[in-house]
Amino acid sequence: MRWKVRECIWRAKLHYVDAGSGSVVVLLHGLADDVGVWGSVMPALAAKHRVIALDQVGFGRSDKPLLDYRAATFVDFLDGFLNELKIDRASLVGNSLGGWIAADFALAHPERIERLVLCNAAGYAAVAKNMNSRTFSALRLASRDDIRHLGPLTFHDKLFALLERTTAE
Repeated sequence: MRWKVRECIWRAKLHYVDAGSGSVVVLLHGLADDVGVWGSVMPALAAKHRVIALDQVGFGRSDKPLLDYRAATFVDFLDGFLNELKIDRASLVGNSLGGWIAADFALAHPERIERLVLCNAAGYAAVAKNMNSRTFSALRLASRDDIRHLGPLTFHDKLFALLERTTAE
C-alpha cells in the first residue's frame, strides 16, 4: 500500500496521510499522538476504503497556532479540513481526544456522518446527555462481519475481540 503524505491549508497547515479508495474513513488520534498511531490499522482499512489519518491542529506535523484548544476548535478545524478536501460524508474513527472530537462533530454535523466509531472517547460523559438515537443511527448499519473484522485490529486479547457478542442481530 502506498500512502500519500499531504498537507492542506485551512486557517493553519494540517498534515495528513491518505491511502486507498472508496468510502471515506477519517482517523482522529488522541491527546499527545499523531497519524503514526494509526499505522497498523490503515493498510487493512485502505483495502476497501479511502482512509485519511489527520494530524489535528496543534499535533504532529500540523501547525501549532496560539488558539483556544477546546473541542469546538477541533470540530471547526475538522469541518474546514473536510470542506477543503471536498468530502461531504465520512465515517469517523476517534480515539481518546479524537473520539470526543468525532462525537462533537457528529452532534454538530449529523448529515456528514456515514458511521461513527468511538474508541476510549474522552469527554463522553459531557456530551452523552445531548446524544439521541439519530446521532448513532449509522452504528445500527454496521454488520456483525464489519465488527468482527475490526475487533482483532482493535484488541490484543482475542477474548475481547469477539465483539459480535455485543452486536444486535
